[in-house]
Amino acid sequence: MEIRKATDGDLQTVDELVVGIYVAEEFVPVERADHLRTAEKRAAVCDVFVATNDDRSIIDTVTLVTSRTDFSQLALDAEAEVRLLCVSPSARGSGAGEALIRRCLERATLAGFSGMVLSTQPTMKAAHRLYERLDFSRTPERDWVQGNGGEMLVYARLLP
Repeated sequence: MEIRKATDGDLQTVDELVVGIYVAEEFVPVERADHLRTAEKRAAVCDVFVATNDDRSIIDTVTLVTSRTDFSQLALDAEAEVRLLCVSPSARGSGAGEALIRRCLERATLAGFSGMVLSTQPTMKAAHRLYERLDFSRTPERDWVQGNGGEMLVYARLLP
């Protein structure tokens, strides 16, 4: 497995992965899925990382937001933000999701951020376990509600 920054040639695949997983697992209804097709815009202002398997197919992706952009939802000053972690069903349990989050932690630490924050849906139980294993803590005082009424849970951690 390789963890790397997405190239321009990867971005359509990243969009397909995000939309496919979010719709298939009912995190987003199919009629709202097109708003997730933002990899090109995200890559212009954020770090979009991918994990590839042995045949170089993209199996996972995550976005690291390190500046105030349209993609920053809840980060405060000195916090980086993780967005859109997606792990292919075939890659679950492989450690790829953890490797992507660790890459975000490394990148944010090197960039001088003092904390990292992310939000997740209440039904994303496997992601919650991953975040807790990586020393993120629930911060319910920062939970928020999306414009469509969907509840979002917030996790945060300090960086060295």
